Amino acid sequence: MIRPPVTGRPLMRSLAATAAAASLMLGCSGPDYDPPTLVKSLRVLALRADPPFVSMSPTKATPFVVGQRAGSKLCYAWALCPFAWQEEGNYQCLDPSIQVDLGTGPTATFSLVQLFSVLDKLPAVLEKKGLNLPSDVVVDGATDGETDKPDVQLEGSNLEVKLLYQVSEARIWGGTCPDSATTILSKPCKTRDGCMFGYKQLGVVMPANLGGKPGADPQQAPKGVHSNPILQTLALNGVPWPADVTPTVAPYKADTSQEFPSQDETRGLELLPIWPEDSVELIAKSKEAGVPDRKERLIFSFYSDAGSFQYRRTGYQVPHNGFQADKPAESAKSQLVNLWVVLRDGRGGVDWAARKVMVHADADPQLHPLCGPDPTLPKCDEAKP
Repeated sequence: MIRPPVTGRPLMRSLAATAAAASLMLGCSGPDYDPPTLVKSLRVLALRADPPFVSMSPTKATPFVVGQRAGSKLCYAWALCPFAWQEEGNYQCLDPSIQVDLGTGPTATFSLVQLFSVLDKLPAVLEKKGLNLPSDVVVDGATDGETDKPDVQLEGSNLEVKLLYQVSEARIWGGTCPDSATTILSKPCKTRDGCMFGYKQLGVVMPANLGGKPGADPQQAPKGVHSNPILQTLALNGVPWPADVTPTVAPYKADTSQEFPSQDETRGLELLPIWPEDSVELIAKSKEAGVPDRKERLIFSFYSDAGSFQYRRTGYQVPHNGFQADKPAESAKSQLVNLWVVLRDGRGGVDWAARKVMVHADADPQLHPLCGPDPTLPKCDEAKP
């Protein structure tokens, strides 16, 4: 189901103020700065862990990499670490002895089993660093009699671990990717052009939590257990946009007849993220009458490799955004532009969508980009240009 845009003036003004404040805090844009939504080189826009926590069952991590040079080979490095920190310009494991390398493939798969091999080293490492062992981690020096490994207990599900990663173009390594994750992750990127490193924080869910407690509310997931959100599709000017369709659009022209444009108005092409209502998960049931249950609050981030957006981010209450396509360079009549939308649920869960548009200087702005070429598409009978 496509949700109609919420056009309440106070809500739109609030969203615009929030977007402006975020732009001031997180990045500059203006005549001398690129907008933070513009992708000009390799970037990791999101990192998806499925499921978005660590347990005894395998978790698979996949990066959303965009902006790399055409035809470039990518290098990857992954590691799991119970404690990591920022040091010497690099986000790295507290100590090499508690880092679990996960290889150099385009994705990484891991579980609690790999963490058990290093947790017994935590007390000595934390003591050396002058830190205390968290109350929900208990390390017992006795072995369990079967694996001949220390008996490590994780009490509760408050422990979080870091998934460290680096994605880079092979050219910064001389054309050949290193074959060791430790080598790649030991130092920060040599350059920001073609290399990105970072981490994803993941909660730990033990088998007891996976099963839930007897008598617990069946609608509420056990503590720490949740799923990634779902970005079903995008709508372009009110019409569901098939992923394999590249519409032709006209460059954006501002309406100069309005001295003060309304905040309610979408400026440019309207992009509307679509998600299933039942995919928004319950976080906690309300214990007070009249107080609603606490559910996930979805946030959408927008990116492109040309042009700009009305807002850097939007929320589940007012999800739509306006894309303003730049006019192609004078030497070209048209330009292919990539658009990316990342959905986050505020609990480490992510999803994303990618689309392409062909911006043509002579395109008719009065024709709907999707319905003009194919009026049989769903919702075309209700659509405006």
